Amino acid sequence: MIAEMFQALGPQHRGPVLRLVGWMVLAAGLQAGALLCLVPLLRAVLVPSAADPLRALVVLIVVALAATAVSVLVQRGAFLVGADIGRALQARLAAAVDRLPRSWFRRGRSGEVARLAGGTVTATMNVPAHFLRPLVTAVVAPVVLVGGLLVVDPVVGLVLLAGTPLLVASILLTDRMVAAADGGRHHLADTTAERVLEFVRAQPVLRAFGRLSQDRGRLGDTLVAQRAADRRLIRVAVPAVLVHELLTTAVFLVAVGVSAVRFADGATGVVELLAVLVLGLRVVDAVSAAAALAAGMRMTRRSLAQLNEVFAAARDAGHGQPAPADDGVPLPDGAPGGRPGAAVPVAFQGVSHRYGDGPDAEWAVRDVDLEVSAPGMTALVGPSGAGKTTLAMLVARTADATQGVVTVAGTDVRRFSADQLLDLVAVVPQDCVLLDGSLRHNLQVGRPRASEAELLDAVGQAGLTELVATRDGGLDAPVGPRGSMLSGGERQRVALARAVLTGAPVLVLDEVTSSLDAVHDEAITAGLRRLAETRTVVVVAHRLRSVVEADAVVVLESGRVVQRGRHDELVAVDGLYRRLWTTQQEAAGWQLVDAS
Repeated sequence: MIAEMFQALGPQHRGPVLRLVGWMVLAAGLQAGALLCLVPLLRAVLVPSAADPLRALVVLIVVALAATAVSVLVQRGAFLVGADIGRALQARLAAAVDRLPRSWFRRGRSGEVARLAGGTVTATMNVPAHFLRPLVTAVVAPVVLVGGLLVVDPVVGLVLLAGTPLLVASILLTDRMVAAADGGRHHLADTTAERVLEFVRAQPVLRAFGRLSQDRGRLGDTLVAQRAADRRLIRVAVPAVLVHELLTTAVFLVAVGVSAVRFADGATGVVELLAVLVLGLRVVDAVSAAAALAAGMRMTRRSLAQLNEVFAAARDAGHGQPAPADDGVPLPDGAPGGRPGAAVPVAFQGVSHRYGDGPDAEWAVRDVDLEVSAPGMTALVGPSGAGKTTLAMLVARTADATQGVVTVAGTDVRRFSADQLLDLVAVVPQDCVLLDGSLRHNLQVGRPRASEAELLDAVGQAGLTELVATRDGGLDAPVGPRGSMLSGGERQRVALARAVLTGAPVLVLDEVTSSLDAVHDEAITAGLRRLAETRTVVVVAHRLRSVVEADAVVVLESGRVVQRGRHDELVAVDGLYRRLWTTQQEAAGWQLVDAS
C-alpha cells in the first residue's frame, strides 16, 4: 500500500511521510519501552532487595511521559500530512481528468472517478493517522516486547519468537483468501454507482415511456449482484479471521503455559510470570491489530492502484508525445493575457481514429490530411457516420487521434495543457449542457470577467437578443437544471454565445443549427460568417444551406475525405456533395397534401 501511495503522490511527498514514519517508530518503541519498565518496578516491589522501587517508578514515569509527548506530536503530524496528501491527490486527479480525452470516459467511468475523488482520496488521507500509525505500532511493539521477554525469560521469549512466522503466515494467507473472494467486487461497485446515476438522470425519459419498472429491475439486478459479492466476501473473510484469532490465542496460551510450568518448577519467579502475562498479551493485541488492518490496507491499495491507472492513462494520452508541463508549451505570438489575438491554423496530418482497441473496432476516420482556413469557415459535411463529428472533436481533444497528428497553431494539441487548449479552442457540442443558474452565469463560464458590453455582443452574435429581451430578468433570468427552462434551440444558442465569449481563436461547432427554425438558422449562419472573418471556424453540418458561404467544404464518406472545395465548385461536379445537395433541395419542397 505504501508503494502505491508514493506512486500516486509523486516523489515530492515522500519526505514528509518517511519522516512521519520515523517518529511513529520512536513513539511505538517508547510505548513498548514503558511496558517493559513495569518489569523492574514489579521486581523492586515484590523483591525488595532487588532494586530501589522509587528509581524504577521514576524511570517508568519518564519513559511514559516521553511516549505520551511523542505520540501527541505524531498524531498531530499524521493529520497534517493526511491533509496534504488529500490536497495533492485531488489536484493530481483533477489535472489527470483535464488531460484525458473524453473518449476515455466510457460507461462506468463516471462512477469510478466519483469514487476515486471521494472514497479513495478520503481513505488515503486517513492512511497516516489510521493505518500507518497502527501498522507501525503493530510491527515495532511486538519486536521490542519479544526482545524484552528474551531478556526477562529467554525460554518464553523463544516460544513467542518461534510462533511469529506462524502468525505472519496466517495474516498473509487470510489476506490472500479474502482478496480472492473480493476479486471484481470493486468493479461491480463502480457499475452500481454508474447505474444509480443513470437511473436518476434518465427519470424524464423513463417516465415518459413507462420504463420505470423495467429500468428499476436493471438497477435491482445490479444491487442483487453486489449483495451476492458482499456475502461471498463475508463467507470467506469471517472464518479466515477466526482461524487467525485462534492461532494467535494458541501461541499466547502456549507461552503462558510454558511460563507457568517454569514457575511451578522454580525456574522463574512471580515477576517473570506476570511479565509474560502482561507483555505477551500486548504482543497478541498488536498482532491482532495488524490482521485487522489488512482488509482496509488491501482495499486502499486496490483503490490507489486504480488511481495510478488513471494517472498513467493521462500520461499516455498523448500516445508517446511528451506530457505537457503545468503551463504547457508557449502559446502563439500575439497572445495578450495568454490568449491569441487572431485566428490560428488547424491541420490534420495522416489522422486516423477508431473507438476502442478490440478486433471489432471500426475506423471512424481514415488517413485524413487537411488544412483548415485561418481565418475562415470550414464545413465538414457528409452522410451520418461519415466521421464529421469525430474529426471536429479531435481538434478539442474530445478524443486523441489513434494515428497521425492534429495541430493547432502548428503544435500538436497533445502538447498543450488543458487550460491552454481551452484558451485556443472553444467547442459547442450537439448535446449542450447548461448549469442550473442564470443566463449570465452560463455565459460567464466561458469568460468570468466579461463586461456587460461583451456579454451583449456575444448574445447578439448567437441570436439570443430576443430571448434576453423577453425574459423576466434579462441576462439574470434562470435557465433551470441542465437548461430545462429553455428549448433545445435556445440551449444551443446559449452554448454558442458562451463559446464566442471565450475569445478563443478556434471555434468547433457540432450541428449548432440542428434545433433551430429557418429564421434563427439564418441569423446564426450570418453570425458565423462574421466570426469567420477573424477566427478559425470548423462547422459540422447536415443542413447544407447553412454552409453555402463557407470558405471551404470538406465532404467525408466512410471516414475518408472524398471531396473538398467551395459550395459552387462542388455543386458543379458530379459527386457525393451534389447528390446530398439535390436530395435536401427536393426534401425542402415537400408538403403535405390533403387526399380527401
